[in-house]
Order: sequence, then C-alpha cells, then structure tokens
Amino acid sequence: MERRGRGWCVGVLLLGLLVSTSAGAVAETDEGSEGSVLPVIEFCEGSEQAPFYDRGTAHAEAIDCLSSMLSADGEPIIRGFDENRFGTGDDVSRAAFASLIHRLLRAADVPLLPEVGEHPFVDVGDDNPHREAIGALFEAGLLNGVGGDRFAPHDRLSRAQAASVMERVLTDVGGDQIEEASSPFLDLGQTHGPSIEALYSIGIVAGIESDRFGYTEPLQRGQAVTALTRVGQRLLDLGVWDTPIESGEEPPTTPGPGPLPDAEDPEDALVRP
Repeated sequence: MERRGRGWCVGVLLLGLLVSTSAGAVAETDEGSEGSVLPVIEFCEGSEQAPFYDRGTAHAEAIDCLSSMLSADGEPIIRGFDENRFGTGDDVSRAAFASLIHRLLRAADVPLLPEVGEHPFVDVGDDNPHREAIGALFEAGLLNGVGGDRFAPHDRLSRAQAASVMERVLTDVGGDQIEEASSPFLDLGQTHGPSIEALYSIGIVAGIESDRFGYTEPLQRGQAVTALTRVGQRLLDLGVWDTPIESGEEPPTTPGPGPLPDAEDPEDALVRP
C-alpha cells in the first residue's frame, strides 16, 4: 500500500494552533471563534488512516496526513507514543517543536538550515536528541532562546508563542504577505497579539471561545499537527509547495514518553520571541 508525502521548493512549514477545551482536554471543533479555518483538502489528499485510537475527530485528518509524510531520513514527520496511541491531548515542548519544524524542512529539502558549530544554548547538551534542530533553526533566525544563553528545552510552548514563530516563518522565509488584521479575542497580549490576529485572518489559528484565544495555554500535540496542515495548505495555495515525497506503509512509533517527533519528557514545550 503506497503512502505519500509532499515537499516544497521554497518556504517552510511551521506550527500554529487549533482549539482546546477545558484544561487537559482536546477540542473536537474550532467553532469557538467566528473566523473560518483554512480547509486542507488538497494538502492531505491521499493520506492513509493512522493506527492511533486517540486520533479523535477534530485532529484525525491532520494526524493521518502527517503520519503519511516522510522526512529526509525516510521516517514519518510525526509518530505516536506507541503503535496505538498518539497522545493527541499531550502538551508540546519547545525542544520537540524545534525538532518537528526541522524534520519538515528536511522533508522539503529547504536550503536554509545552516551547519551548527558551537551550540548557542548552554542548557541543550550533546546528548539532547533535539540539539541539531534547535541549533539550526536558531541560526536560521526562526527560533529564539529565553535569555542568558538558555533555550529552556523542557518548557511547554504556549499557543501565543507558537503563533509568533509561525508568522515569522511564513513571512520571512515563505514570503507570505499577511496584511494587518484584527480578531475578536480579548485576551491577547502586545508581544504575540499581532501575530495571532494575522494568522486568524488567514484561517491558520482559531480561538477556544468566541472572544478568547487561550493566549497563555499550552499547545497540544493534536492542535499542533492540525495547525501545521493548515500552514502546509497555505504554502500550497501560494505555490511554494512543490515536490511529492514517497512514504512507507506504516508510521513507526517513538518508544517511551516523547513529544513530537522524538522526546524524553512529555512536559517539553517551544520558543519565546
């Protein structure tokens, strides 16, 4: 049974947000906000169903989609905690998110990932599985640390932080021209608010309620993957998604409790601007 993936010539895929419900739960819809989300019909066309029992409803299509896409090493972009569980409602870490982006860029063969010499962050050791990804994306100007030569790899990534990073990649690397916009959300801060409003206007992010984005709430694995497929569709619409990538029969699993795509700590999270 043949499965497929896709790559792009110029541009990148990044991470955005979907919706969540109460603490610890995963949203099954993103109808909390009034904006319409970007359909991903073309981007995910031909995906095979992933074997995870916790795919849910809202995130199932995206999980199937990215489980079918291969990175440059021939492995799927995303994996489960084991062969049956994806961990849809688990939080994403800063380090794990960096690895996810790195795998996507490598899958697309985007020539923007520099060689990393001396690592910029003192809290990312030689044995950290996310070390290469963090260093490369920092050198490319896509990710930042938290100050004092620290990356805080195990911290959780907030929905607001992810929005800022995603907008930076879409505009600075992907060449997307997103017009200044507004949103109905009342809980936005000055740092990430403009990015959230811009991405809301093009259907990449949604709120958890009609007037609340969930600015400080952590990003979950299912939400991350769903938003990522929307960014992929956006790049496809812009004409920067190009080369299909063949993939294998079944997505392998990641042993132990790890965020996307490999990890050591399920409490891991992402990047502050």
